[in-house]
Amino acid sequence: MNYKVPVIAGDGIGPEIIAEGRKVLEAAADKHNFSLDWTDYSLGAEHYLETCLLYTSPSPRDRTR
Repeated sequence: MNYKVPVIAGDGIGPEIIAEGRKVLEAAADKHNFSLDWTDYSLGAEHYLETCLLYTSPSPRDRTR
């Protein structure tokens, strides 16, 4: 079975927490015989300051379509 996982790391401690969470989920996937399809979304203050956009396409909303 394959699961689609949207990832919004954000700012602050978000990227570090997401990275560790991914490791845990990948270990669970290996142990229990499923796979994960990660999609990273650029959101947060850093992204906004670099692009002047709240988000870029695809957005998390596009993921449900």
